[in-house]
Amino acid sequence: MRKLFKLFILLGILWLVYLNQEKITTVLLEHFIYKTPILQNEPNAYKLSYKYKYVTNTSSFSPEKKEDFIDIFYTVLNNGWDEFTFYCEKDYTNCLEDMSKFFKDEKSLSYINNYVHPYNSYKSIHMAYNSYGRIVLSIEKLYTEKDIEFINKEVEKIYDQLITNTMSEKEKIKTIHDYIIDNTSYDKKGAESLKKNDVNPYESNKASGVLKHNLGLCSGYTDLMAIFLNKMNIPNYRISSDTHIWNFVYLDNKWSHLDLTWDDPSIDGKDIRLEDFFLISSSELEKKDQENQHNYPKEIYIETY
Repeated sequence: MRKLFKLFILLGILWLVYLNQEKITTVLLEHFIYKTPILQNEPNAYKLSYKYKYVTNTSSFSPEKKEDFIDIFYTVLNNGWDEFTFYCEKDYTNCLEDMSKFFKDEKSLSYINNYVHPYNSYKSIHMAYNSYGRIVLSIEKLYTEKDIEFINKEVEKIYDQLITNTMSEKEKIKTIHDYIIDNTSYDKKGAESLKKNDVNPYESNKASGVLKHNLGLCSGYTDLMAIFLNKMNIPNYRISSDTHIWNFVYLDNKWSHLDLTWDDPSIDGKDIRLEDFFLISSSELEKKDQENQHNYPKEIYIETY
């Protein structure tokens, strides 16, 4: 009799589950998909704490509108996370569609990438999502641990040799500016390789290539300068047009442009050092930009701090 009673109870439960399967599914999704706590690792050593106008570190990882993706993506990169999972707010019906468009916009992603430490910048991004609003980002960084170890050792050595405590911040920047230019030549062959999507054997697009081989593309010059600026705790980020990249530096209560590539021209086969693009204003930059390589989106790179 007891077994029969238990059987009736079980059948009753199964019948209730059948009748309420949609509600039960909704509850399960609510508690095990949407409301699963978002796990956050500690930021790595290269997280920047500078405050910008265009991007902001966020602690909210449930996007409610498409603009939220900018801060989420920036925070993931800036914290140096290799993988991160977050969830669309359930009432944000266009979330997955907006997110997909956002992550297909390579130019916008690269703009955000310029705001983080070079060591946390990405080489590639992989994204996966499901119909329940679960989004997984996987980041492949541009700089390997081996690269970082080598660069940090070289940067420390150069810094200790050249920089003194009696120098002003501007003098420190000028000293590093001159050192990089004096020890680097523009990698014309590397530039041609990139245009053809060929392998660049000297990795002159990275700070490690500049230090190892004394050859640089604009991104190599810029990354190495950014690494020194971050070491000196001087607010900065990289700023780019469609064809070029350089440094943007906050010094003496104003933003100034710093372009080492254009200060390192080759004239009659000889490398020389200029100061034409050393900490100049945006209006000065426009006057000197005869080749229109510094035509950058001012709504992205905002001169506010």
